[in-house]
Order: sequence, then C-alpha cells, then structure tokens
Amino acid sequence: MTHYSLIIDLILSHDSSSQTGTLTENRMTVVEGWFSGTKFARLPNASELSKELMDNLRINTSLNSKAFLVDSEKGGRIGYIGSSTECALLLALRTWGFDYKEVRAQHESDLVQVGPRCFTQYLSPSIHAMH
Repeated sequence: MTHYSLIIDLILSHDSSSQTGTLTENRMTVVEGWFSGTKFARLPNASELSKELMDNLRINTSLNSKAFLVDSEKGGRIGYIGSSTECALLLALRTWGFDYKEVRAQHESDLVQVGPRCFTQYLSPSIHAMH
C-alpha cells in the first residue's frame, strides 16, 4: 500500500461586511495556500494541481469533515453548518467541480477510524482504506 502525506497550509479569510472589518459572520474562504510544496496566492484551479493531489484532496476533505454546506433556494448565499474552516474547504472542493456529498456516499464505507479533532493544530485525522 502506498502512503501519501498530504499537507496543505491554507490562508483562510473571514467574511466581514462592516467598514471596520468587524467579523459579522463566522464564514471563511480559502484565499491562498501551499499545495504540495507550491505556494499559490489564491485558490488554484484544479488543472494546476496533479490528479493524484486532487484525488487526495477530494477524498480527505470530504471524509475528514462532518460539516456541510446549505444552498439557498433562491440562489443566494451558501450557508455553513459546522466548522467554518471545514466549510471553507468544502467550498473549495465545489469550486474544483467536486460534490462532497457524492464523495462521502461513495467512500464512507472505507473509513476505518476517525481520530479526535485537534483544534490547537487544526488537525482532523482519519484512516480509510485505499482500493
């Protein structure tokens, strides 16, 4: 079995709507990050990342989260349920053309163990079988 180490350092931006920058909602988005040793000053396009990395991001981001996005019936703002950091990552997946709900349905049976979340280091460990 091949072992992949997937480390991504992301800069998340809070959504604020007042002129003073006061946080009015606990909403975050990915605005830049390091992906497999390459720094991007924005969320990269899927075509800029390797297929292997995109597969790992798709599966790990979907399975490491219990958060979900709520679409507005009128096409308005997307609601966040759960961790705003995890929702920001789910939104990035959507931007790349992936449906995290489909990924969860397809791979949830592969989950072997989900470890406790470490909020001081923002880690969410999980172990899942790779086929």
